[in-house]
Amino acid sequence: MKACICVDYLSHDWRPTELIRAHREARELTVKNGAKLYIQTNLDPKQQRRLQIEHNKLIRYQNALWRQMAKRCTDQLGQSNQLVSPSAVNWYSLYSAK
Repeated sequence: MKACICVDYLSHDWRPTELIRAHREARELTVKNGAKLYIQTNLDPKQQRRLQIEHNKLIRYQNALWRQMAKRCTDQLGQSNQLVSPSAVNWYSLYSAK
């Protein structure tokens, strides 16, 4: 069996809010699917295989989302902060005020 579609989740231009929401939904689906896969023992082999494939796809999707969150969200973290020279901070006054 060959894949009919190749999805590149990393090439999409995600907004940080979309990433967070998609990651939460993917995590919930992964937990539900994992519960079905490992708790239900009365499934025939075909159903088990289908659930295992779906579970693996969800894990890959979650991993892609995690990498995109790390890439997009950390790029924007320090943009609004100004760099302060350590020599400009009066460290003595910070500790002597106690």
